[in-house]
Amino acid sequence: MSNFSLVFSPELQIDPQDFANFWNNNPQLRAQAVAQVQTPQNAATYDIPTWATAALVFFGAMLGDVIKDVIVDYIKEYLQQKLKKEGKIHSPEFELIETKTSGGESLWIVVAKQQD
Repeated sequence: MSNFSLVFSPELQIDPQDFANFWNNNPQLRAQAVAQVQTPQNAATYDIPTWATAALVFFGAMLGDVIKDVIVDYIKEYLQQKLKKEGKIHSPEFELIETKTSGGESLWIVVAKQQD
């Protein structure tokens, strides 16, 4: 079993607990990895950016590249559903930056793409 952390940049306005519920309520996703929210203080073993209000920690057996693609797809789906509820048309573009913590764990940071 492997685990990794995911943090969302504030400008994306993604609530970590809401996304964890979105993920865990899907039986296929939950079978691959369970998402749990941790505050930066409780996730002190991770090198979380100072702007992060919470981190999602995923526990599961998915492989790195596979889970990365799945997470990107489901972030897009989550944003589309959220924005549809809010009556908005365009969801923000984002990118997933993969890094390692000082302990060697995977830390993925989701940030809004910079407009040229």
